[in-house]
Amino acid sequence: MINLQPISWDNYVAVCQLQVEEHQKGFLAPNYASLAEAYLELAAGDDGEPFTVFTICNDDEVVGFAMIYYLPSGKKSYAGGDGESCYYLSRFMLDKRFQGCGFGKVAMALIIEYVKTRPLGEAGSFYTSFKPENEVMRKFIAACGFVETGKINEDEVVTRIVF
Repeated sequence: MINLQPISWDNYVAVCQLQVEEHQKGFLAPNYASLAEAYLELAAGDDGEPFTVFTICNDDEVVGFAMIYYLPSGKKSYAGGDGESCYYLSRFMLDKRFQGCGFGKVAMALIIEYVKTRPLGEAGSFYTSFKPENEVMRKFIAACGFVETGKINEDEVVTRIVF
């Protein structure tokens, strides 16, 4: 059964060992770099917006990971938002062995459900973005309910779900 678990040292190592298909490597940062970014944001204290990092598990086996963060109103959003409070999905990946079997849709539904509880603060939107040439992600994100906003930020197509 697919579930989300908080990152821990044990599953940190497992996340670093996950791999995507060769043609997907240009679409996202290596997992160790993403986890380092999350740690640096946490260490920045009140100046940074810490990430919430989840491992995506099939029962207890780590099959992927996701990172989200919350931006209170007035903060510049990487998503190209308009200064409103929002949540942002900055990383989402599944190991190549588990792609195409429905795990991603279940995991994304769990993440959306979590964000809708507004665990870090009030917000009306959940953003994510992807490289325009990544047609697989475009279709996946749309199937999960994200709608393209018409904005491009840092060479990525910005999408969102409005609650």
